[in-house]
Amino acid sequence: MGLQETIRDEMERVNGSVSVAASDLDGARPLVHLAEARHRAASTIKLALLVAWLEGVAEGRYALDQPLPMHRDDAVPGSGVMKLLTPGHAYPAIDVAHLMICVSDNTATNLLMRLVTVDAVNRLAERHGWDATRLFGPLQVTPPSHPATTSARDLHGMMRGLWMGDLLPERETELARSVLLRQQYTEHLGRYIGFDGYRHEVATVDVSIASKSGALPGQRNEVAVIRRGDHGFVMSIMVEVPSDPRFHLDHPAHVTIARITKALFDHYLGA
Repeated sequence: MGLQETIRDEMERVNGSVSVAASDLDGARPLVHLAEARHRAASTIKLALLVAWLEGVAEGRYALDQPLPMHRDDAVPGSGVMKLLTPGHAYPAIDVAHLMICVSDNTATNLLMRLVTVDAVNRLAERHGWDATRLFGPLQVTPPSHPATTSARDLHGMMRGLWMGDLLPERETELARSVLLRQQYTEHLGRYIGFDGYRHEVATVDVSIASKSGALPGQRNEVAVIRRGDHGFVMSIMVEVPSDPRFHLDHPAHVTIARITKALFDHYLGA
């Protein structure tokens, strides 16, 4: 079965929408399926914020060890651990960025967003032609900000450009790679490709994943660089299944992402 057939079958199976963009790391062998469609970004918008912050670091406007204070009112619900920490302390920006990416910390995201600003993220997206990518305000606040948006095309371009060093100088590119490789939410990407997200910390493994996920009721997103040995590919998958707003391991969107990831893995890296 071809990749396009696999994606169409998955769309029919989940009775929802599926957007995909993928290619080799150098951009060869591109595959797109409804990649221009605008979706709620969920936590994948944090990738754009990471790029905007590191751009400021490269330009000398921010420092990696710059203290970011967390006040009691900064704690917001959703994913992450900073909401559980004692308020009134300041944390190095690099630590906040790790929490934002590796455990998708919403409070950490808002602290970094306060430093970088919403406008800076949107200007970054405009400069690079990420036309569907827009940030409207802090996450999980009351009253709520309008949900951030993006597309599979934008996420693919964002991740590929970041990984290949097209967006940032060498030092910041290496830092971004190291942060993304520490992602802890890789179960769905690795589900059918034999990847153990924790084993790589204690042993040499052949497959690596650098990624950012996003989840909202009825929506799951993934953008990743997946490598085996010296070869790799970049992919973004956005799945909407409005009929199931729950959060659980076997959500149909999770399974769809896992199955498409396996098909892409076999296509780009060999079965």
